[in-house]
Amino acid sequence: MAEMDRMQGADHADQPGQRKNSGKWKKPTLMQVCLVVFLLGIAVFLVGTVIQMFSSFEARVSGRIHLQDITSIEIIRSLPSTTDEVKVTVTDPAKIADIMNAFAGVKLMSSSISHDFNRSYWICIIVGKSLRFGIRLDDQKHIDINDLARKDKYGSGSFKIINHYDMRSIDSLFD
Repeated sequence: MAEMDRMQGADHADQPGQRKNSGKWKKPTLMQVCLVVFLLGIAVFLVGTVIQMFSSFEARVSGRIHLQDITSIEIIRSLPSTTDEVKVTVTDPAKIADIMNAFAGVKLMSSSISHDFNRSYWICIIVGKSLRFGIRLDDQKHIDINDLARKDKYGSGSFKIINHYDMRSIDSLFD
């Protein structure tokens, strides 16, 4: 008789610790569905936050304008130990290209941490006759970017420079 039960596919779930397998999918409870949706929402939020934390100068500035559209770049250097400011205006397209190319590989990470700096540069990128970008560069560590043509949350931001940036293209203008 036991052999006939096995051949006919009878379940032997009568033993302790074994579950009866009916082959059907168990319907999730409302609480399980809510928990999964909540956890997925948190995961999407965290991934989105981390992705938005990292950017580049290319994404924030160079990718939003054409190099040939820049008519001039005004740079003001200020030192925290003095009140003296020195202003330089660059109109030569080759020098403008040098300055913009120096920023080409700069990687950024969102940061609003206050910091100490030895020198600060206020950089105004002018397209046509109007100011398009206002940039504040503190040493080689921190940069604030304001895109005056944008009115959304991506129009401005404070960033820490997370890779090496060579400031010689800007420093050489003040020699």
